[in-house]
Amino acid sequence: MYIQKFPDIQWLRTNAAQNFSKGRDLHGKPLAFEGWPNVILNTKSFHTERDNIVGPFSLFFNWSGRSKVRVENKWHKVADEFYCISNQGQSYDLHIPKEEHAETFNIHFGHSLFNDVAKQLTLKQQQFLDHPNDDLLTDITLLPKTDLCSPELKDKLVRLYQYKSHIGPDYSMDKEYELTSEILEQVLAQSLNQLKKMDNMLSSKSTTKKELLRRISTAVDYMNDHRLADINLEQISRACGLSRFHFIRVFKELYGYPPTSYLAKLKLRKAIDLIRNNQEELSVIALRLGFSELSAFSRFIKRETGKAPSSFRIQN
Repeated sequence: MYIQKFPDIQWLRTNAAQNFSKGRDLHGKPLAFEGWPNVILNTKSFHTERDNIVGPFSLFFNWSGRSKVRVENKWHKVADEFYCISNQGQSYDLHIPKEEHAETFNIHFGHSLFNDVAKQLTLKQQQFLDHPNDDLLTDITLLPKTDLCSPELKDKLVRLYQYKSHIGPDYSMDKEYELTSEILEQVLAQSLNQLKKMDNMLSSKSTTKKELLRRISTAVDYMNDHRLADINLEQISRACGLSRFHFIRVFKELYGYPPTSYLAKLKLRKAIDLIRNNQEELSVIALRLGFSELSAFSRFIKRETGKAPSSFRIQN
């Protein structure tokens, strides 16, 4: 279901609380499956506050502008290619700040789709083949978090976004299912891979693993929020309550590279975006990104990309 404006909040709350038991979509048409349907919400809107919605597994993303999502009493910022996830049955609040114009691209994955993908990722192939239609889903509950959209995930989101041009008589629900399932598989596989790495690292009880993941998630949020500032590992590790050594070790094990590389990746993405889409002098952009001198900024871009900053500027 592709929606281009926020549905009536009372209708949404009522149907969400009832798990769409009436079996009807926003337009009163019958739903193909029980429970939440797939919902792709692509809106262009100003200041919005939508609170206390019990949703399915959801991904919140913006093509432009800023929004924030509250899950489990924690606010997660969605902007600059960061996305947020929430789990099935969790209540969320979605706010677009005052005076902000955002184009949202939020995907609420239907229960049927989520079960299909989760079974494929968690069950052995023989179980899947012997019971293709049984509800054998093991509970997958991920930590609500903000994460940087990888190039692979961004490519899948772009494909779904571009497909909206086919809305009308030629719009295919099968194609929508195919594209949304690829996105869901990417997000779940990445998170499950991190959980598996955590299991390999620790033999301790699950509550300890969950707490460690929560602290790493807090560190990632801190880096995301302060990506334009000159922060160091001591500040980050203090923010998440771990020693520098422990934080570096766990982060590198989970992400495959050290936190300093993650910080560089964040700053590089923002730098290239500003160079391409902002006509400010490079020296001004360098200062905005925390570089005291243009030469240091130029060396950073050259080191990370092999190119000079000016090569990313779009010529009008």
